[in-house]
Amino acid sequence: MTLLDYLASHPLAFVLCAILLGLLVGSFLNVVVHRLPKMMERNWKAEAREALGLEPEPKQATYNLVLPNSACPRCGHEIRPWENIPLVSYLALGGKCSSCKAAIGKRYPLVELATALLSGYVAWHFGFTWQAGAMLLLTWGLLAMSLIDADHQLLPDVLVLPLLWLGLIANHFGLFASLDDALFGAVFGYLSLWSVFWLFKLVTGKEGMGYGDFKLLAMLGAWGGWQILPLTILLSSLVGAILGVIMLRLQRERMQGGLLPSEGEFFKLYGLTEKRLKLAKPEQYVVLPEVISKEPLGPAVRQGDEAWFNIVRWTLYGLLNAEELGVTSSNVERQARDSRNPDVARLLGSEGDAGKDLQLPRDWVVQMVRQVGNYGEIFARNVGDGSPLKMPRGLNAQWNLGGLHYAPPIR
Repeated sequence: MTLLDYLASHPLAFVLCAILLGLLVGSFLNVVVHRLPKMMERNWKAEAREALGLEPEPKQATYNLVLPNSACPRCGHEIRPWENIPLVSYLALGGKCSSCKAAIGKRYPLVELATALLSGYVAWHFGFTWQAGAMLLLTWGLLAMSLIDADHQLLPDVLVLPLLWLGLIANHFGLFASLDDALFGAVFGYLSLWSVFWLFKLVTGKEGMGYGDFKLLAMLGAWGGWQILPLTILLSSLVGAILGVIMLRLQRERMQGGLLPSEGEFFKLYGLTEKRLKLAKPEQYVVLPEVISKEPLGPAVRQGDEAWFNIVRWTLYGLLNAEELGVTSSNVERQARDSRNPDVARLLGSEGDAGKDLQLPRDWVVQMVRQVGNYGEIFARNVGDGSPLKMPRGLNAQWNLGGLHYAPPIR
């Protein structure tokens, strides 16, 4: 008995295999969702420069769905094979990079888990059939497109169009609908939203949706036939309306939270709140939750002591940069020796000569971090979690971790 015969005669084994395959595909989908929009942006920029008659940009390192190898975006640590096992590695690593201990986004394991569960459901529903194989491909493609659309409001043709043709090919063999119904579904799916698009634009002068939506509905029609289009449009409109209401409610709560600050934020927002209350119609104005400035830029020292000011300033810059890039007292030597991240290499003196411009040794940041740690380590040890005070970082945290603290890069 071959493996295929075994899977065909043992439904549970087929479902389990589909779940395991879904975990692997989910890991790959994370790569697709992260890299494909960047690859498209590179192509768009190259095409724009060519159309404008500009010189092409200098040749860049290869960037596709395979190269370069996956790495931590914070410290540049290259992900080793045993750190890239779907779901298992995330749990084994405690959701953190094995090098700099930066948190790994929760979406990675969630995408892997969702892909596995959906794949298992498809295998259970269709059994060991051609329909199951085709529906797995559609499920994986729709999941990737949904995530890219959520991140970038973009539906890549490179995903939509192959799936459209695949749906027509599948229905050439009558897997889900007749070929005639599939062709009508593709045509009507595209034209229905295309008509709505132009009607809305003629009435309002604005574009209500993107062309990717036309192609997506055409693709769904190619898979399920024209009969599924009314229900698909109805359900998508209903879901969109519900999500829109939820997003508006969350946005309103965020604005109210920013307008009515907690005790710790009182002095930062009090002046703005007071000015709003003095307006003629204060209810017509809101204080937005976004941070509009990252000032002040640095520490204050005794006036007139330029030498001491420069020492304090560049010490702070070096330690903040080290924290942002994941350089700690425990890994600074290895980072200086092995890191492939150019920002880390310049900071630690492995590349460039920033230290010379400051009249400092090439490894001046390495020496500091080796002795006292980066800014975050110093904070934790003296006033944070590692001290009796246990003060939270709050807005003192790095700019990319919800705070206002940042330093100019060392170049």
